[in-house]
Amino acid sequence: MIDNIAWLTIWEGIPASSSKCLLFPNPAKEYIELDCNTKVGEYQILSEFGQILLSSPIKSMPIIINIKYLKEGIYFLKIIQEDKIQIIRKFIKTE
Repeated sequence: MIDNIAWLTIWEGIPASSSKCLLFPNPAKEYIELDCNTKVGEYQILSEFGQILLSSPIKSMPIIINIKYLKEGIYFLKIIQEDKIQIIRKFIKTE
């Protein structure tokens, strides 16, 4: 059940304290802002079913991601660091 992973962050291979990514505001209407303390190579916005809706490289932090086009609902932001470690954050899109 997807709802059971609310606010889940997946840390593969490193302690949670050494890599932090903030995602705000949440819930959000028009945009989300992402700010990480590590080198990030790419982000993906995923539907609640895991479908990739948007994928984009990241050149610098922080970044603002336009989510106006998304329908109201639950989404996931997959952050892929340059060392291939992945962090997944849940966010809610409101109207």
